[in-house]
Amino acid sequence: QKNNRSSKRTYSFECQESEWSRDTRFRRIIVKATNYKGRTITVSILCSNPTMSIQDAVWVICNRWLQENDFKYLGIHFGINQLDSNAHADFKDEAALLKDRDADCPEYKEIKKQARSAAAALAKHLLKINQMKKKLQWLKAEKQILENSTNDCGRKLKKVMAKCKRGEKRLAELDSETAELEEALETAEQLQANAVQKESRIQQLIDGKYRTLDTRRKEYMDALRVNSANIFRNLHLQYRSISNNYRDDHSRLRVLTRSSGIIVRTESEIVIRLWLPGTFQNHVIKNLEALVRSVENNMNRLPMPPKPKLRIELESGPIQCRNT
Repeated sequence: QKNNRSSKRTYSFECQESEWSRDTRFRRIIVKATNYKGRTITVSILCSNPTMSIQDAVWVICNRWLQENDFKYLGIHFGINQLDSNAHADFKDEAALLKDRDADCPEYKEIKKQARSAAAALAKHLLKINQMKKKLQWLKAEKQILENSTNDCGRKLKKVMAKCKRGEKRLAELDSETAELEEALETAEQLQANAVQKESRIQQLIDGKYRTLDTRRKEYMDALRVNSANIFRNLHLQYRSISNNYRDDHSRLRVLTRSSGIIVRTESEIVIRLWLPGTFQNHVIKNLEALVRSVENNMNRLPMPPKPKLRIELESGPIQCRNT
């Protein structure tokens, strides 16, 4: 099996440090990493901490996917990205609490857009004129060659002359349109220069009837989610040491933590009976029972243990209600 604690793979790292030429405040660490298959890659790491050791810097960056995986786990299994409430408030009511800044006026942005469009249209038009002039130069050169040729090129010469005539006509049409495009650009630039450019960003939001999302409920729920994730993480560490299975440990523990159950309270103890859905092998059930025994003992050994004592039982198959 390759999914337990005895299955290990060795990665080696060779590092060399120097100042980063672009900014001497950063340390540049060149790392040559070799995986367990012998494949080697070279990467560059930038570190802004002047006192962190090379080993720690390389260890942190090469294990960054642990944090990325935690964020993904929070999103998938604990709903950290969920929106819990649509409660909101008007920007008008929140304006005093917000820091204002200048922003482009909507009218100015529209005029600026028109000026960019006019400039782009003129540039495209001038490009066409330039291309047409080059084409005419090439046609006139070909015409001169055909006129000086001793061979019979009458038909080909007529075609070239016709192309030259059409090209000159098209060039004249383009030249006549240039003044109109230049005038349109000049007008747009003049409007842009005279327009009010900046105004209050908050006033824009108030005028646009924007609203702010009230995140207080989400902040509270996210705190519960993070605590739940930490509790699950602690249970996972215990279960991983018991099961020694690094492939199915998450899925099996999730089955346990999402199990339905009943709570029965007596004078001497509180009994929590959890029903495991599906069918598990005997060794899996024994591992889960070992975990709940550990949780049960830890709870009962607290400085202020629950009174009465806590007992957790696992059930599989149909639950038989019985008197306790």
